This record gives sequence, structure tokens and C-alpha cells, in this order.
Amino acid sequence: MEAYTDLELSYAKKILYEFTNQSISQGIDLLRTLKDDVVAGIPEKKRQSQGITWVLQRISNLLVETSEGETRIRDIALTLYHHLEMEDVLTGAPIFMMGEYGEQHATEVFDFFRQVAASENWMVRAVFTATAVAPEAGTDDSSVGGITSAWKGVACASTLSAERLPVLSVAAMAKK
Repeated sequence: MEAYTDLELSYAKKILYEFTNQSISQGIDLLRTLKDDVVAGIPEKKRQSQGITWVLQRISNLLVETSEGETRIRDIALTLYHHLEMEDVLTGAPIFMMGEYGEQHATEVFDFFRQVAASENWMVRAVFTATAVAPEAGTDDSSVGGITSAWKGVACASTLSAERLPVLSVAAMAKK
């Protein structure tokens, strides 16, 4: 488990509580505040290397690690994805969360990632591609958090076309 501050853990509990009680907009507001606090906590000298992708991955890992069960991770990710505007930087959080969920449930996330890969929004595609290459939040190495190299191949397929995603995904999973 990654080390989180008491404030981050407090936010995660509140966010999950709001989603559990169907207070989606309040949960998203808390998520946005958490994002701002995590960004503000990055030392000035590290803000370039630990940018928004790192922040989104850290927040996603926090929510994954504090959620109760894999189904809950999927449900929160889908709720976020469907309630956020595509232009919203927070859209990266559910993409990372579905990457984590997809580690154990690859075939269940194909449609989600096909939709993300086909997005007209360049930032959504960029965050999706970063799911394959971003180092684990809080590390300086090139390992890929909870995303296996097979799943990394699935995410890399987003740089191609949505039509080729299922074929490349199956090939990547076969290499696992």
C-alpha cells in the first residue's frame, strides 16, 4: 500500500461516502479539492516531473486502495467517467481506476477502453496512453504501478485505432 497523508485518506473516505449515498456532485467537488491539494503539495522543483498525470494516478490509487472490493472500484470509475465532462482533467482518474480493475477483469473493460480510445478529446487519449507508461505514484522508477505489462499493451493500443483495440488487447493478454 502506498503511503498517503491523513488529509488524503480523509478525502478518500468522504468521496467514497458521497458516491455511496448517490451524492455524485458533492463527491466530484471533493475529488476536485483533493486534486488541488495534491498539486499544491508538490514541491516547486518537482512540479514539472510530477504533473497532472502523476496527481491523477495518485488519486486513483488512493481511491482503489480505500475502496471495498473490485466491483466498487469499477462502479466508482464508471460513475465518475459518466458524470465528468470529457474536457475535465479529472476524467483521467476513472481511466486509471479502470486500468487497475482491468488487471483482473480484462474482458469487462474492453468497451470502456474502446470508447476512451475513440475519444475526440486529445487529453483523454493522452491520459489513457499514460496509463501504460506512467510510473507508480510516489516512485521515480519506470515500473507501472498496478498495471501489468500485458495490460500495458492494451493501453498502448489506444495510440492506434479503436477498431484494432480488441485484437491488440487479446494479443497482449496472451503474452501475460
